[in-house]
Amino acid sequence: IGYAKRWDDIIIQGDVSSQEFLALYVKDNRIVAVAGNNKEKELAAIHELMTHKAMPSPTQVNDNAFDWLAQP
Repeated sequence: IGYAKRWDDIIIQGDVSSQEFLALYVKDNRIVAVAGNNKEKELAAIHELMTHKAMPSPTQVNDNAFDWLAQP
């Protein structure tokens, strides 16, 4: 979701080795793209947030406890 030709950081939520994760690409302190595997519900929620320009900041999601499904 989104597009990142370049990025400053990648925040990983979940476990890449178990193939269940989100990778959030950060540029200029904004999440500009997200990739994931086995996180369809979260990706759908992120798509809505990106569409409405309502993405949280990287600081807010840097904790693996951030719940994408609890967002309005």
